[in-house]
Amino acid sequence: MHDNLLILYRKQVNKHMLAMKRAVRAGNTQKQQHHSMLAIIFLHLFMETFISEAIHSSPKLAELKKEEQELNKIYKSLSFKNKWKKTFDLLHIKPQSELDDFLAFDERFRAPLVHPKGAFINADLYSQDTSLSIQTALQLVRLVNRIVLVM
Repeated sequence: MHDNLLILYRKQVNKHMLAMKRAVRAGNTQKQQHHSMLAIIFLHLFMETFISEAIHSSPKLAELKKEEQELNKIYKSLSFKNKWKKTFDLLHIKPQSELDDFLAFDERFRAPLVHPKGAFINADLYSQDTSLSIQTALQLVRLVNRIVLVM
């Protein structure tokens, strides 16, 4: 049996977003932080899987696929940020302000979770409402998907 990672990750994003909202209503900051962190991690997994699939399967992104393959020959690859920015450029998606806002969010919230500088993190950061930024990210995926039809 094979699972579609896009479906699996998207379900996890939704699950943790819903739990995060319930925790906010209940005034449970610790659970809100927990589910916010998990939603962000699964969002990144979803977006990384989506953009990689788009690059490797869409003829409209063949130039980006070739660049990625050349980098792979020397044990490198395009960064998450560059994959998204170059995809928007190749597909002539304008304006890119929502993408830029999401990438700033990603750097601020996701990077400390998956690239920690130590074993501890300031969980207070995740007390903020991250659902709007997560929704924006999902809209970016839908926007690109309408052009390259991955899902």
